Amino acid sequence: MRVALLAVFLFSGFVFAQESVLHLQEQLKSPGFFGKQGSISQVETWIGNHKIKKDEQDQNRTLLMRSDVGTVWRINHSDSTYQEIPLEVFQGMSLMGMMVFGVTTDSLTGEPIIPDPLFTKTSRYRKIGMWQAFEMVPAQKGEGSFASKVKSFSIWVSPECGISPQVYASLARDMMGPLASQYKSIFTQLEQLEGYPVLIETTTMGKSAEQRLLFFEEETVPAHFFDLPKGYQLIDSDLFDH
Repeated sequence: MRVALLAVFLFSGFVFAQESVLHLQEQLKSPGFFGKQGSISQVETWIGNHKIKKDEQDQNRTLLMRSDVGTVWRINHSDSTYQEIPLEVFQGMSLMGMMVFGVTTDSLTGEPIIPDPLFTKTSRYRKIGMWQAFEMVPAQKGEGSFASKVKSFSIWVSPECGISPQVYASLARDMMGPLASQYKSIFTQLEQLEGYPVLIETTTMGKSAEQRLLFFEEETVPAHFFDLPKGYQLIDSDLFDH
């Protein structure tokens, strides 16, 4: 009896030490700026509960976002080091992205002004990989130094994909961290999309970039999957280093 109970206990511990995640395979097309050559790379992303792990295979590194503890790590596998990046850095990048959506700030109160609707549906349809999709573009032109450089921005949404638009909204919310409470209208609108973005296209300074979904599946991973690898050394943080 004791052996049986021990077996049940060990099995239960094994089960509870697992976490269900969504695993995405994406292709990123990045243009070349300032003399640098453009690139096409494949990225593997695992999305858990306020945890995101993104493997950049061509760079041999991993971006580990833990909004549950308010920290982002960039892990360099080539020399077994990692950098700790404050979540505020990604919040700033997200705010720049919000400007492309047409989000502005009230000059008197400092409160965000969020367009409603955020996007409008165009008449364009196309097949992206395995899925039929339709194009959506920002309803208002973005403002600010970064947004002014963006000539065009569109997301191709597919109802056939099978991923809930709430996943996309959660990703945006996690990137914003504590600031997310000020932008609830954005996340509500993203949750109401008629599908999941399978392609995001941006034209900046005359050059095109894209993020394309290739494949996805639900997986179960060990609880330590989103932890820092053992034996790696912390080095000074510089997001634009390497």
